[in-house]
Amino acid sequence: MTDDRFYERAGPFSLADIAARIGAEPEKGAPDIKLRDVAALESAEPGDISLFSDSKYANAFAVTKASLVITSDKLAKLPHGVTLLVVPNPRLAFAQVGHNVRIGHHSLLVAQVGIGGSTSVGPMVLIGGQVGISDHLTIGAGARLAARSGVTRDISAGERVGGYPARPLKRWHRETALLAKMAKPQKTDEQEQAE
Repeated sequence: MTDDRFYERAGPFSLADIAARIGAEPEKGAPDIKLRDVAALESAEPGDISLFSDSKYANAFAVTKASLVITSDKLAKLPHGVTLLVVPNPRLAFAQVGHNVRIGHHSLLVAQVGIGGSTSVGPMVLIGGQVGISDHLTIGAGARLAARSGVTRDISAGERVGGYPARPLKRWHRETALLAKMAKPQKTDEQEQAE
């Protein structure tokens, strides 16, 4: 549960609001519930949203007190007593709800990517491994972020960036090449005379 001293709550949200945000259809006959927080299956309370994406948490899923659980079609068949939102990729859907991150269709995120809250990633974006993206940014459609980049500003549609802080890719390559050239050991006067 978040600490109200540091974070202002944006909710509560209705089940219909959450379903529309992640592109899911609520179950027929689902109650009109108000959701106020995100929590793990084990510690969820009424009014919380939780994630069930791995069958090893089936026991917690069976007894959770969460008002809503985001899960896959396969896992939704297990015994439960909560309202479900069934989606093809529950982890992606949960990330969009839990951190207010929006990820466009056909975007590719490689391992260990960190995206700050309230960031919007457009469609067809490629994000290399170990990229860090600050919060409240917009990554435009078709942008390319090189591995290990640190993104601290909005990235325009189609822009290619790399480095830390992220800058246009060609500039980053030139700077890296120049630094490598500058780091090459220089010959001393004695070495030049010996030749």
